[in-house]
Amino acid sequence: MNKKFVMSYSGGKDSTLALYRMIKDGYIPKYIITTINEEDEHSWFHGISLELFRALSKCLDIPHIAINTTHYTYRVNFIEELKKVKEEGINICAFGDIDIQMHRNWAENLCKESGFESKFPLWHQSRISLAREFVNAGFKAKIKIIDTSKLDKKYLGLDFTNELIDEFISIGIDPAGESGEFHTFVYDGPIFKKPVNIELSEVHDFENHSSINIICKGV
Repeated sequence: MNKKFVMSYSGGKDSTLALYRMIKDGYIPKYIITTINEEDEHSWFHGISLELFRALSKCLDIPHIAINTTHYTYRVNFIEELKKVKEEGINICAFGDIDIQMHRNWAENLCKESGFESKFPLWHQSRISLAREFVNAGFKAKIKIIDTSKLDKKYLGLDFTNELIDEFISIGIDPAGESGEFHTFVYDGPIFKKPVNIELSEVHDFENHSSINIICKGV
């Protein structure tokens, strides 16, 4: 049985937990794959710099593939990249989606067109349980982006902990952030060879979101 896979990797808690589970189940990670907005060299949705992904790759000891895209070429470029890695004998792509069917449909169609099998290690599991599993496994993450219509800027840069999960639940915020309430950046944990050396920088506001800049201080 071919156990080699690539991980659709945002740098956030869900894709990291999915990667962790795949490894625990005996699958072999060959690449982490991230879509990068070619206009600013940051990842789509999480706003993580290409420099940070290079550092993540070294700390995880898993090669990183950056797929440069625009909004219009996102899907096509992703399929092209999967077809390239398929030539290396890899035919599984894993995703960190939890329960939004539209997202799963998109990923499954992407893989089908690329000749890949799709895996969803977190699918249809409790959002709260998954958030706590992530923390209890020893992963460390920072709150990177918030939806300012739902959360105060005071949460930017905070560590994602059980205490923060409790606070989110108490104020009616989904602790998984599945509707975009917040996004995270994972910098350490049980599958890391060493933590990513980071520091927090300035805050940027855009539309109804705010993002804190996270800088790599070296690997």
